[in-house]
Amino acid sequence: MAVPFEYIETSLDDFADGDTVLISILSPDPDGTDDGALALSADDTIRVLQVYPDGHCRDCVARAIYSYMHAGTPSLNIKIEVVPLSAFNRISSASDSGQVYDPFTGAVAGTRCLMDYHIVMFGIANGYGGRHNDLSEGARAAVVEFALNGGGVMLTHDTIAKRRGWSLSEPLCPDPFNYEHPRFNSLTPITGLDAEWVSCFEPENIYTHVTRDAGADPSHPILHYPFELPAEFDVTQCHAFGEHFVAGQVWYRGPDGQIYMHSFHDPENDVFASYFSTGHQEEYEGEDFTPTEWETKGMINAMFYAFFGGRGNGVYTSSVIDAGCPVHLDSIIVNATLPGSTSVVLEVRYSDDGAAWSDWVEIPDGRALPAEVTHHRYFQYRLSLSRGLPTDDSPVVHWVGFFGEQDIPQAELILPAPNSFTACTCGVVEFLITTESELQLSGCRVRYDGTPYGDDRLEVRGDTLIFHPPECFEDGDTHTIAVGRLINAEGCVNEPEDSHTFFVDLSPPTIILISPPPDTAVGASFIIRAEVSDSISGVDPDSLTITVAGETITTFIFTDDTLTVPAPAVAHLGLGDSVEICIYAQDMVPSNQCGPNRTTLCWRVYVDTLGPAVECDSVFFACESLEVPIYVHDDVAVMRESTVVVLDGAEYLYPDGMRFEGDTLIFTPGVPAADGDTFEIQVFAQDIFGNEGESCAWQIVVDRTP
Repeated sequence: MAVPFEYIETSLDDFADGDTVLISILSPDPDGTDDGALALSADDTIRVLQVYPDGHCRDCVARAIYSYMHAGTPSLNIKIEVVPLSAFNRISSASDSGQVYDPFTGAVAGTRCLMDYHIVMFGIANGYGGRHNDLSEGARAAVVEFALNGGGVMLTHDTIAKRRGWSLSEPLCPDPFNYEHPRFNSLTPITGLDAEWVSCFEPENIYTHVTRDAGADPSHPILHYPFELPAEFDVTQCHAFGEHFVAGQVWYRGPDGQIYMHSFHDPENDVFASYFSTGHQEEYEGEDFTPTEWETKGMINAMFYAFFGGRGNGVYTSSVIDAGCPVHLDSIIVNATLPGSTSVVLEVRYSDDGAAWSDWVEIPDGRALPAEVTHHRYFQYRLSLSRGLPTDDSPVVHWVGFFGEQDIPQAELILPAPNSFTACTCGVVEFLITTESELQLSGCRVRYDGTPYGDDRLEVRGDTLIFHPPECFEDGDTHTIAVGRLINAEGCVNEPEDSHTFFVDLSPPTIILISPPPDTAVGASFIIRAEVSDSISGVDPDSLTITVAGETITTFIFTDDTLTVPAPAVAHLGLGDSVEICIYAQDMVPSNQCGPNRTTLCWRVYVDTLGPAVECDSVFFACESLEVPIYVHDDVAVMRESTVVVLDGAEYLYPDGMRFEGDTLIFTPGVPAADGDTFEIQVFAQDIFGNEGESCAWQIVVDRTP
């Protein structure tokens, strides 16, 4: 799943992890937002140690450089100190100290080591002053050490040398010996150049005009900073001496393809070096030797390139940024204050493994990121700060931010859903996985009831991660489940903290009948009541179905596990004698989890719709006081309180003059009975369900005459 990625360096601690060259870390940030910012140091001077061949011109290079170093963009502050090759060859480490000298006065400038400088430059003289003017083994080792620790290296005319001497094939060669500088020639890993043999007479092939190499990238910084170099320009006398291209880029060549200006960058070790073939004419002009204008400007560009690629007066290189897994970068932003004509150049390099690095790629301000930068795990940025003009205040960098997205795999528990229920006896747990690259099951983990499980219990089907629990479920179980770790093919890892619970419900709801009991009698209108419950997932109220004699009852009340069907809901059914009542219920387990669990309870009742029967036959009576036995019967029971007797129009309400003996009502109203009297009597009664008995009238005749 695309998860936003944001990495910002803005504080003192952030910037302190990087490397500064002529850069100061300001604290607090002048904008007042935090405690860190970057600016050029007060002494933003590029320090160059020129190793010159003994007896040759000390100040020719310094004179030329100083005359133009402020004329370009950016304006450069360059400080050159010199040391003769004989003294330099006594060192064996970049930290070995020795005296260095002022190029103009020759006075001792101090005691320093190679690591006190930003660039070491070798030159200038024809043949570099002689065939024996090569580096010592110790000095060569020191130069390599210096380059691998961030120092720039610049070679000039004839430092690389491999010219043939006299041989049978060249019998006219005046020099009986080969001319070679094996240790300069073997600096190839940090210069990109080696040497191959050239003819004894190659140095006589003098040229004074150079042209940009046809394969040169016209947008490369070395052609533009600090000077916009033309496509061709005049130079002082020059010739080839065996220089041979191995790696890097040739920028200018002589008319026969001779290498005149070359640069090299090793991305793995971040080594910068340049070669500029000026100096031949010093042999003839000595201290009066002066390069041409564009020759000098080209030399400054080459020297500036050796200073971390030549993009600023000061350079800040961040520590390595490990994003954890590849980032799809959208933008890299530098927030900076740029007074006057100052500038900040952002460069980025990238790696997929943290070991093999790309070259530095300039990130144009406000433009889309170059495609090759946008999808990697490791990044490093470099800021080159420039004043523009000597009078400009320093630019100030407030923060640097990387923004984009990462394909962090995400898991969502879908079956059983969080806090839900399952009725699958031997079920599985399923997670919906969102990722653009495949999961690597070998690195995935699931915690089940606190115990971690790996890929032996995991499988992937499409976008679903399936976990197979070690045992089947039991009714009433409560389980916890969590994804402990996800990793995809891109190497993006997610270790979620959330755990979820689900419950196992393998049993259906319980129905306990309250009324009417089975095999009992009810009236035509009766209440149905039952307790319907499920202690785990609960009863689904929408599932409740009640049928009476096959008819579905739609009116009922279900509250607090009690189901009630009010009497009016069944009164209209016109029920017969024996009626079946059924209650159906299911629980809340979802259908995709083997649910729901279902249950049905059915029973029968007798429906009594007839009132009591009264025997209405006329009788003769001979007692002095009226006492009438009346047979009143009901299949269920007579509601005695409902009994009414009408005697000659007078109503008697139970129990007035009445008593029941079984199914016989004894009516004794206390009325005297004379011979020949006739009484009209009528009896009304209901059963316990309120069914009215059929009323009838009859006569009682008093006959006391024998």
